[in-house]
Amino acid sequence: MTLPWDGAENWLGQFFLSAVKASLLLGLAWLFVRLSRPGSAAMRHLIWTAAVAAAISIPLVSKVAPGWRLDSLKQAAPRWLSEPSESIVSQMPALPPMLLAADSARPWQEQAAGALWWIWAGGALALALSLALGSIRLALLAWRARALDTTEWKAALEEIAAALGIKRPVRLIRCREATMPVTWGWLRPRVMLPQDCVNWPRERIRVVLAHELAHVKRQDWAVQMLAEFGRAVYWFNPLIWIGSNRLRTESELAADDAVLNLGIRPPAYAEQLLDIARSLKRSRLAWLPALAVARQSNLERRLIAMLNPSLDRRTVTAKSVFLIFTAALCLALPLAALQTLSGKFYGTVSDATGGVVPNATVILSNVNGSTRDMTTTSTVGVFEFVDLPSGHYTLEVLKPGFARYVVSDVALEPNKNQHLPVKLAVGKVTERINVVGDGAKAAAQRTSGETPQRIRVGGNVQSTKLVHMERPSYPTVAKAAGIEGMVVLEAVIGKEGSLLSLRVMNSQIDPDLARAAVEAVSQWKYQPTLLNGEPVEVIVQIDVNFTLAK
Repeated sequence: MTLPWDGAENWLGQFFLSAVKASLLLGLAWLFVRLSRPGSAAMRHLIWTAAVAAAISIPLVSKVAPGWRLDSLKQAAPRWLSEPSESIVSQMPALPPMLLAADSARPWQEQAAGALWWIWAGGALALALSLALGSIRLALLAWRARALDTTEWKAALEEIAAALGIKRPVRLIRCREATMPVTWGWLRPRVMLPQDCVNWPRERIRVVLAHELAHVKRQDWAVQMLAEFGRAVYWFNPLIWIGSNRLRTESELAADDAVLNLGIRPPAYAEQLLDIARSLKRSRLAWLPALAVARQSNLERRLIAMLNPSLDRRTVTAKSVFLIFTAALCLALPLAALQTLSGKFYGTVSDATGGVVPNATVILSNVNGSTRDMTTTSTVGVFEFVDLPSGHYTLEVLKPGFARYVVSDVALEPNKNQHLPVKLAVGKVTERINVVGDGAKAAAQRTSGETPQRIRVGGNVQSTKLVHMERPSYPTVAKAAGIEGMVVLEAVIGKEGSLLSLRVMNSQIDPDLARAAVEAVSQWKYQPTLLNGEPVEVIVQIDVNFTLAK
């Protein structure tokens, strides 16, 4: 089972980066709002909405966005590493795609990160629980409330909804516990009114409905809930609290502007607003997740704004919404892409005896060839890569005297410390001997092959040495028939130096040539290969080339 603090050190770094990116977006929103101060409240609310939505999307988009780095190592490995023709090494078969297991060790950094995870989770849970309890309380009030279907209220609702262009059905309800009008809901919006609303004068009915329906038209409740979600995620960031509060304030100012645009006189509107606000002192519903018409926290600013005839009260156009959200998206996407960094990828390189291999070259290449990172193992055989973009990589480990080690598909996930043990095999040995005979060449094509050499010795490997060689004789029948070719043999040099499991690798060769090569090579003796001073078995390839003299 994966515990919440698994990879917490990397998770904490990722989340901290997300918070920094979110702060950058919210800070830019604050700056743009300050610069657009002469603009309308609706425009300021739109800017804050786009910024909060972009800030919340950063940790989500970072999970799927392609990663990129500013400081990628794009230099290729040295030439001698990419051209192994100078030394014969065998490439191990590529392993199937695999996902490396996360390291189970928990150093003090991981434990501290785990504690911070619980602190963050506690704060986020507290805010989420408060929002959930408020929603439950609101649902219970709505369940106990009664529909408001008086003629006067229904007529005013139809008139103002038509004026604002609202086509969704809006339900009016009244509740004994409500002392001021509140609005909530997205697909099925509701306006909850006090019990005595049936006795309100016509002017107050129009003012209240105009304000609440303006919220419905602008989708202010959905935007405010989005901000509440962002505040739960980034509760430790003061900018998200500022953004959430500014959204609530600007939504009320924008709704006031919509009311005044309907032709309601500012003094009359202000008077009705003050009368409603007086009832808020004894209200127990101020903390509910709904939009209230007369919260006292920003009432003074709203009254000053509605009595100022020089303010811009225009609504935002579809073009403005498109441009603002496009700008926010253009800022959020590259920031989110910087977020898809994996944790630490590391491993230990050892040989067949279990001894560590220092100074081995480790190359990690992206499967699409966009990045190539290289490092070497330490004196204790450990290699490490940090802050790599998540994705699929090819791992190569090179060390003179050892076979090339290749893993074809290494999957690096974000926020994971991943470990891979590497065990190197001793490099393959190749011998070549030419057997020349007198006679004419046959018309058959000669079997050709590359000209390999013995591997270079390095590290803790002492190369094998041929101490006794029996030269093959050219078969008389093959010589008379003009047959020539190369017999490719493969065997294992045992710990005592004799050849084991000798076999012919090219089945198309002439049988007489193959028999002559096997009879001679089977008598060869080697000084064994030493790994860390101990004899080990090693694969040898022997090419016996039978040619006829010209």
